[in-house]
Amino acid sequence: MLHRLRISTYGGEYRTSTQCPYCLSTNEDTIDLGDLEVNEYTDEVQVRAKDYNKKRSNKKGDSALLFTVQFLIDTVDGEKLDPVRKEEFVENLPMMDVNYIMAHSTKLNEKVGLNTDLTVMCDVCGLEYHTTFREGSEFFRPTIDI
Repeated sequence: MLHRLRISTYGGEYRTSTQCPYCLSTNEDTIDLGDLEVNEYTDEVQVRAKDYNKKRSNKKGDSALLFTVQFLIDTVDGEKLDPVRKEEFVENLPMMDVNYIMAHSTKLNEKVGLNTDLTVMCDVCGLEYHTTFREGSEFFRPTIDI
């Protein structure tokens, strides 16, 4: 987690700048990176049963897609496969299962990790708005006031 490294190295205070969507003024704030919520999640994906017949073809599929699916799979039926068996398993997966694994991975990526949602009160108009935390150039090399 990069934000934990940043906290350990430079401390939790982080200056951020956001724009109010109502009055368009710029708001400068300092947030505590330690207060940002980290969503941890583990999940098991169930795909269809493995007993199916696939028409054999000499043509391999999209190698980038196959590599991605191989990377996403940790175990098959509770067993860690060696790289060769995992590649064979993925090459024989029906496209419906490949799509399911990819869709599940996308959905999981949206809800795991650092929650970057922030609620900010505008200094000018006083309205509250929602924005997301963005790492800027100051994240790993903050300006030091001397």
